[in-house]
Amino acid sequence: GSFYSSRSFPFNDGQNPKITIGGFGKLDLPLNEATAKKLIASHVTKQAPFGRGERTVVDKTVRDTWEVDGVLSFQLQFRNYSWNKWINDQVVPEACRNLGVNIATSTPRAELYKLLLYEEGSHFLPHQDTEKAPGMFGTVVVVLPSKFTGGSLHLTHAGTTKTIDIAENSSTMTHILAWYTDVFHSVHPVESGYRLALSYNLIHTKSPKSKPNAQTVAKTGRIRNILLSWKQAKEGRLQLDCKVPDQLLYTLDHKYSKVNLLSEALKGKDAALVARLEHVVKELGFGLYIANIEFHRSGRADDYGPGWEVEYGEPEDCSYGSDCDLGDPCFESCLSDDGWDSDSEEEEGRRHHHHTHEEAMREYERNLKNITFDEIEEEELFVTNIVDLNGRLHSSTGVRIKMSQVIPKAFGKKEKPDEKDYEGYQGNVRLDR
Repeated sequence: GSFYSSRSFPFNDGQNPKITIGGFGKLDLPLNEATAKKLIASHVTKQAPFGRGERTVVDKTVRDTWEVDGVLSFQLQFRNYSWNKWINDQVVPEACRNLGVNIATSTPRAELYKLLLYEEGSHFLPHQDTEKAPGMFGTVVVVLPSKFTGGSLHLTHAGTTKTIDIAENSSTMTHILAWYTDVFHSVHPVESGYRLALSYNLIHTKSPKSKPNAQTVAKTGRIRNILLSWKQAKEGRLQLDCKVPDQLLYTLDHKYSKVNLLSEALKGKDAALVARLEHVVKELGFGLYIANIEFHRSGRADDYGPGWEVEYGEPEDCSYGSDCDLGDPCFESCLSDDGWDSDSEEEEGRRHHHHTHEEAMREYERNLKNITFDEIEEEELFVTNIVDLNGRLHSSTGVRIKMSQVIPKAFGKKEKPDEKDYEGYQGNVRLDR
């Protein structure tokens, strides 16, 4: 299977949900400009938030989209009673087959999440979807007929990027798009018109066990022979030329939150791999667990690039120029009460703009992305949230491991950090997976 799925259908009554929004009324399709403007101006829509760490925030520079909550049954309803049947009987099975999901065993379902409306300039920067319920593994977006230009979808996973541009047939087709939750994706700005979409959560209702075939049986046989030789070597019944590892970690293709660390939430090839190993490790007495990997890297930062310039006029304000190095004292001064000033002629001639502390923090985060390491001083690798295949906790504390124990490739070399901290001339990068 792939990390995404895309399919388009000619618009007809069979694919018309006939939407009714509580407090607004009918939403006829294809959506026209007058109705779109009326919907945006109504009280039923709001700016769509997004997750930032443990917070849910609204920031139009990151996400500029209008939404209607689909979880509230009274707010979003379908007058076409065959719509939900079409979604679950045709859309979900086809999307899951393209994603490599075994629908016969996991019986996935689609759960309505939100109605999204993009106007001119609306966009969403690269992000991953939050796993909103146990068993959630993907997202399905149904783009409904409405004329627009721009608004292309960009998906990236494991070094592969796919662009899906549906603008040309946006007013005459219903477009079904789906992807796994850990796939980075973005919606580029809508250039004209309105992009209307229904967003669904894809959720496993049963454990997605994979059926063995001739190829997987052969691979499982080879794995069994290797594990058996290790077991016999540990017991002193067999002598090997290589050292037998106490533990081995295999990095999965997809990323999982703590909530979905269990076999029934695994995706695509990951589910097939674990299913292949499960009965072998039980037979030979090995332990098989799922966990998160955390990679910590720290060292001296290369902070001589362009960054901030900060002055304090009043204690609650700070101002920015554009020619200061991140290593200069001004970089830290916006987060302190000391302030910093310059008497150079260049400073006197520069125009300054005052910002609040919240704006200063946003500027800090933007500049933080540009800092890299000048020298790496320490690297540490841990496994955390270790659970068995049923999701039962085996160990919550971090266990340090060696990079040589990770297969099929070294971890932490190309992955982007989830958290990044900068302290003066000392840079710290934390990479969690």
